[in-house]
Amino acid sequence: MILKQPLVMEPGVTRFFGLGDIAGKSLLEGWASPEQNHNWNDGIETSLGVLLPVVPETACVLDVEARPHLAEGLPMQEATLYLNGFRLGYWRLDRLDGFRLTAVIEPEFWLKRQGGGYAKCTWHLPNSTRPSALTQTQDNRLLGICFQSIVVNRVPTTPTKVKR
Repeated sequence: MILKQPLVMEPGVTRFFGLGDIAGKSLLEGWASPEQNHNWNDGIETSLGVLLPVVPETACVLDVEARPHLAEGLPMQEATLYLNGFRLGYWRLDRLDGFRLTAVIEPEFWLKRQGGGYAKCTWHLPNSTRPSALTQTQDNRLLGICFQSIVVNRVPTTPTKVKR
């Protein structure tokens, strides 16, 4: 078995799913083949390994841009995000527009690995459905969400006011 290396990310730098950037790198399990500007999940769970250069000492915000797989008879997708086993968020995606899935990551959720902060992001997508079950297509992938971009931002600390 070949172990995939985590996606090395710098805080504040957006990375893009698909052939141009992330592609197959760091996509651990549950992914369809990368397409031009995105990656679909393929199954009810999909995961990605992420590595920051240092373990964050304060909270961070994870932002993922995504679109749900919807069709007649499939009015929504549900998504639950786990980070290193901690449940970070739940979303109900019920329109074809893009969504921003945002979750706060507390510093204690990161693992110390390879000299930095490691996170295994796992999305549970129980409504994933085969397009071939909904329409006249040969597409047998088990689709739920089309992932487009990901970024980890540090939460700015509020400066304390000095009393005079």
